[in-house]
Amino acid sequence: MERQIYGNLVDSLRGLEDGKEHLKAAHLGNALSQIKLNLPPHSWAGLYLVNDGQLVLGPFQGTPACEEIAFGKGVVGACYEKRATIMVEDVTTFPGYICCDASAKSEICIPVFKDKEVIAILDIDRPDLHDFSNEKEEFEAIAKLLENWL
Repeated sequence: MERQIYGNLVDSLRGLEDGKEHLKAAHLGNALSQIKLNLPPHSWAGLYLVNDGQLVLGPFQGTPACEEIAFGKGVVGACYEKRATIMVEDVTTFPGYICCDASAKSEICIPVFKDKEVIAILDIDRPDLHDFSNEKEEFEAIAKLLENWL
């Protein structure tokens, strides 16, 4: 993601912060839509929410996805357990990768925190082999903004 695009995206997301408690779900949906629109075509962007001892699909943009993921399973579950961003340039190399969409070739998962607890995982899938190292800080900043609506 180019720096200019990232800056515009962050500004758009900050514009959603209006304190209206009843619009939190709408804000999350719009935030994921804006993220997806700024990614290459056929990418996937979504949130997995911590719920009852597992990660449950929340707002997302893209093809249908796995609805429940156990802690420690796949990239999403590993991100939860490690409490740190995980970047996978080629998903076929990740041990225990969970394939929800065969078109996904690379993935980055970023934990979303509230009161020092992981409450969600921001998951971005791309249809190409991709090195996320230049975008890691950008996606972590976006995850930080999303915690306001969770």
